[in-house]
Amino acid sequence: MQVYFQYPYSYTAVAMLLAALATWWLYRKFRMQYDAGNPAFWAMATCRFSALAIVALLVLVPFIRLIRTYLEPPIIAIGLDNSESLTLVDDSVLQGLEMGLEQITRSLDDYDIEYFVWGQGVGTGAWNHQETRTNIQSWLQFANNRYRYRNLGALLTVSDGVYNQGGNPQYSTGLLRAPHYIIALGDTTPPCDARIASVNFNDLAYKGNQFPIKVSAVAENLPKGDIWLALEHEGKELARQNLRIKEGKNFWEANFLAEAKEVGVQKYLVKLEHKPGELTYENNEYVVFVEVMDADKSILIAYDAPHPDVAALKRSLTRNRNFAVDGWWVNDTERKHEPADLGKYHLVITHNLPRANNPKTNKIFKESPALFMVFDNTVNFQAMNTLQQLIRVQAKGNSANEVSGTLNPQFSAFGLPVKSPISPNDYPPLMAPFADLAITGQHDVLLYQRIGLIDTKYPLLAIGQTEEKKMGFMAATGIWRWYMHGFAAQGNAQYLDDMIGQTVQFLATKEDKRRMRPNKSKYLFKETEDVVFAITYYDKNFNPSPNANVEMRAIDEEGKDYVFGFAPTGNYYEMNAGQLPPGEYAYTISGSLENDRHELKGRFTVSEVRLERAQPVANHGLLFQLANDNNGKLYYPHQLDELASVLKEGQGMVPIRHEKAQITELIHNKWLFVLVILLLTAEWILRKHNGAY
Repeated sequence: MQVYFQYPYSYTAVAMLLAALATWWLYRKFRMQYDAGNPAFWAMATCRFSALAIVALLVLVPFIRLIRTYLEPPIIAIGLDNSESLTLVDDSVLQGLEMGLEQITRSLDDYDIEYFVWGQGVGTGAWNHQETRTNIQSWLQFANNRYRYRNLGALLTVSDGVYNQGGNPQYSTGLLRAPHYIIALGDTTPPCDARIASVNFNDLAYKGNQFPIKVSAVAENLPKGDIWLALEHEGKELARQNLRIKEGKNFWEANFLAEAKEVGVQKYLVKLEHKPGELTYENNEYVVFVEVMDADKSILIAYDAPHPDVAALKRSLTRNRNFAVDGWWVNDTERKHEPADLGKYHLVITHNLPRANNPKTNKIFKESPALFMVFDNTVNFQAMNTLQQLIRVQAKGNSANEVSGTLNPQFSAFGLPVKSPISPNDYPPLMAPFADLAITGQHDVLLYQRIGLIDTKYPLLAIGQTEEKKMGFMAATGIWRWYMHGFAAQGNAQYLDDMIGQTVQFLATKEDKRRMRPNKSKYLFKETEDVVFAITYYDKNFNPSPNANVEMRAIDEEGKDYVFGFAPTGNYYEMNAGQLPPGEYAYTISGSLENDRHELKGRFTVSEVRLERAQPVANHGLLFQLANDNNGKLYYPHQLDELASVLKEGQGMVPIRHEKAQITELIHNKWLFVLVILLLTAEWILRKHNGAY
């Protein structure tokens, strides 16, 4: 133990001198009145001096530095591969290995043994071979991070060397500061087997479209002949391909095209013919789940004449896979694309309509569920004012104004796009009618017109609501110039795509009157990801309520019930069910607020991940390289005694002596405060006893 002061040691002498002087000053008269040889006199003076000295020294901020020493024994970290591929290893081998590791653990009393299991990640728990993915690199990085500054004596890994996630573990070699010993499991001899190695597909498709399924298949050591590969849907075979087996190892790639006919999660089965003598038939099938969706919104662009705006708008909207866009030239005498029913569309966009009193135009304005008008000075404003109730346009002449746009910061109908590096003022000018434009219905303006250098309150882009429908308008043409400018300046037109897309999405969306609505529409999950649902519950005034009780009941194919509660998160409720077993589930979400109760019903699917069954051959070459690169050695289960001897010898595995300094400031020591009080109390008692003041 060592005592230090924050100030120079010479200050301690000054502090002691000041304490002595103060004591002398207080006791000088007392000494003249009483016998200086009286022990009480010296006892009182000593108490006063000691108390003052302690206080004076504490002013110098003394602190104590304690050195604590302890020994850290060497650590042996054991990582067990917990992936499904180890189910191909004989049970007797695994049981013998477990018993051997227990014996090694008991024999190494002077070491700290830490066990881990790893697959996708690293943790502790049972070695049950249930992980659906293997990431050797994650185990090596975990060991490096955990033991970088600790006394790691050795790293022991048990694995078959097969990995299907993460990077090549060889790139993680050299990180460890301890030898890496590996126990190799599995068989490196290519088995007699035919298997589906991988299946590539998009898990989302749109109704009416065809989508590809690409299958990779492997056959090893099978007799020469033919083998078939088939695609099935709901028990019906959709396609079959015959493959030729040659001597040795065979690898094939087959492509199937499936048509998305039904909306919802569709189950497809890829089957490879079973051949006698195969190692296992579990890898001869692969289940594919595809979520088929209908295009969320059907959009019709009706135009008076071909125009670059029409092409620009159509191209912008079709970038969003939720939009199905059709075009209609209303003056086409051949009537090639004239729709039979406008009611099938969620939104009709008109470009420079109406020009005259045309029955087709009248039908568009009257029968469209929602309307978005793009126009300049060439339209018939009298007919426009008659056919719709949102705006009134009074032309001041036949000329047009060159205008740009300025964002309205008060716009609140929907979230604005991410801020663009290009200001709307910097885009090329559009052609707007020279007219007075008044909005008569409920509305929200997104862009105002900027004429030259003057910001006006004339609306350029706005949305609104009439008694009949949602409507919007852009009072200018030439937006194709904005798209060209965006590509020239940024290489893309993402900002315009977002702005126009959100405007169209808002107008095309019918108001949902349900009191409980889902926030996410994902109904297909992999078994390795969490099943998450989110909903919003509205009160009677259709305001989001955080006070509802919401829960979900899910039933799997075997009739097992799962009940999950939703937790409020902001204005909505979220439920995380974690990872569920593969299969199809029917769910009911129930929400209640006071006496109101509402339900949402549907289905979701958890698909199985089968990567572990695609590679039945162990990779001992990789394991040998990992051990060799880290000053270790590769062992097999029958060599556990040799491994135990190496660990017991413990070359380089010795305890490490650590010293830890602990600094404590004495001013925080309450016992010094108590001592000062006791000294002053003792002095006071002695003074009173001896008749002093």
